[in-house]
Amino acid sequence: MPSRFISFLIGLPPNTIFAMRINSESMLPMLKIGDRIIVEKTPIESVKVGDVIVFSNVQLHSELPVAHRVIKKVINPSIALKTKGDNSTVAEQQLVTRTNYIGRMIRKEPFLKTKLFNLLQKLSF
Repeated sequence: MPSRFISFLIGLPPNTIFAMRINSESMLPMLKIGDRIIVEKTPIESVKVGDVIVFSNVQLHSELPVAHRVIKKVINPSIALKTKGDNSTVAEQQLVTRTNYIGRMIRKEPFLKTKLFNLLQKLSF
């Protein structure tokens, strides 16, 4: 069963945009620990192979969402997505379906840029 936080993210209305921090090296070199990604709650039908998506990995029983690249889209009879971290040698065993799909990454902000922005905000620049 997903955490309350994951359940909240899954239940967001369509077109909601939110930010999250990357907390693992699974998407190196594209996404580094501390990078912030902007995610849009899009319909799973709009996802294409090559997109980076955010989902709940129930097999890991993780409190945090996962961001990985879609490597295959399966329609049998409903949509399921096969994903893999760019820094991984094997794909995820679990398919992403409507029940654990959260959204699609639309932009990334490197860690240094977001740290500088936050510092400037605190200093009122």
